[in-house]
Amino acid sequence: MYIADTDAGIAKYIQKEDKRRSAYYHYYTGEEWRDVAGYDLCLDTSKYGIDGCAEIVKQAIPIITKKY
Repeated sequence: MYIADTDAGIAKYIQKEDKRRSAYYHYYTGEEWRDVAGYDLCLDTSKYGIDGCAEIVKQAIPIITKKY
């Protein structure tokens, strides 16, 4: 599958795909894809790294799944 061969083309492709995903999500949920209120946990991998995020998720699972 050909995406693009320039930075501008890649950026355009990403914008198009994000718009498509957003529309799909909104169609099936009625919610906005980028609204953080729709997520239980959001992590910045550029801040914590992959391993750091994995550790945070491991620690959060018992709290998130706890039955009240």
